[in-house]
Amino acid sequence: MANHGFPEIVQVEPTNQCNFNCIMCIRRFWNAKLGHMDFSLYRRLAESTFPHVKRVVLYGEGEPLIHPKFIDMVKFAREKLPREGTIFFTTNGSLLAPNIADKLIKKIGVDSIAISMDTVDFKKLERIRVGVGSQILFNNLKHVAKIKKDAKRDFKLGIEVVVMRSNIDDLPETVKIATEYGIDFISVSHILPYTKNLYDEVIYTTISEESLKLSDIILQQGWDLILGAVYEEYSLIYGDGGPFVYEGTLRKIWEEAKKRDIEINPPLLLRTKEKLDWIEKIKGIFRKSEDIARSYGIELDLPDIVPIEKARKCPYVEKNATVIRYDGEVAPCFNYLYSHPTFVNNHIRNDYAVSFGNIKNKSLFEIWNSKEYVEFRERLKDMPKNVPYCGNCPYSSNYCWYTLTNEIDCYQNQPSCNECLYSTNLVKCLI
Repeated sequence: MANHGFPEIVQVEPTNQCNFNCIMCIRRFWNAKLGHMDFSLYRRLAESTFPHVKRVVLYGEGEPLIHPKFIDMVKFAREKLPREGTIFFTTNGSLLAPNIADKLIKKIGVDSIAISMDTVDFKKLERIRVGVGSQILFNNLKHVAKIKKDAKRDFKLGIEVVVMRSNIDDLPETVKIATEYGIDFISVSHILPYTKNLYDEVIYTTISEESLKLSDIILQQGWDLILGAVYEEYSLIYGDGGPFVYEGTLRKIWEEAKKRDIEINPPLLLRTKEKLDWIEKIKGIFRKSEDIARSYGIELDLPDIVPIEKARKCPYVEKNATVIRYDGEVAPCFNYLYSHPTFVNNHIRNDYAVSFGNIKNKSLFEIWNSKEYVEFRERLKDMPKNVPYCGNCPYSSNYCWYTLTNEIDCYQNQPSCNECLYSTNLVKCLI
């Protein structure tokens, strides 16, 4: 096996514990053991790996500042990284008190911090991020903004926003208020629905743009078209004769889709029509937010609303990144850090945690260059070719065996990324 060197970005989960209980967080829907990364394990990782990487990201499925030695972790990363190496982490902001922020930014030299802030409406924020003290959060943000303003070095301050039905109308105002704090960047992600109830908050579709363009007639005629085509096929079998209006219409759509190498998922189209009705509204809110951000020089990273099947890509493979769980397990991405359910394409999918090894037993270099991990990354370098996309497939919404878990897909990939919402730029993680 060829030597692939080291990853460029190493994401480390200091802890999976948190002082919040956010409504959209995986921690409500998993059955994981809680813990902090052992500092001696982190130190060994840092000594062997950080001198060879460009960026260290210090967060996972918990609040990083809960780790009792988080400041020491950042300090050790600063010592071991190359001079041009960068350190970044996200936080819910509640524990980023002025004295902590001073140590991390002024004394140690963290390069970038993103604070989770889904809306500037205090009441909504407290409903979404259960446990937040809105005034404390904004006071801490204000202090970090002051440090940034006075800093003699390049320090980037951002906010991370999860948009959903409950708060999407607030996005332009959130961007506008962010300008008052000297925010450099805003990363916006859609919600990842772990349950059917959480799916009610979703304001995007997994049906691709390519498929949606061919589906106007299906959306206009609805179930009448589908049922009519079924009845006409039934009459053909039993010799009742035509005319076959519905069947002919559906056949033309299918033939055009086949020419373009696109699949169409009528059941999902009709079951999620309400989501499609939101698309134009969301586009308008995104445009308004972009105009505000542009006028103040803020970098606004927005998700897609309708994915492009042919543009799918793995963020971790694209950025040559890996992620290490608090207990040393090396996962290929944030989504496969823990086992969890996902409600996607109108069904529940059980995604199991994926690990290519543990740094307690092997070096990250050995794990990164293992045959299995290398082959996994090579496959994802061309996702449209090598990984099926289930959002357009009619079987995905009708209990297809290959969509029940991430263990295998219909191309025989193991594990599979066939319904990955991160690859479609609908759901984002900051690395």
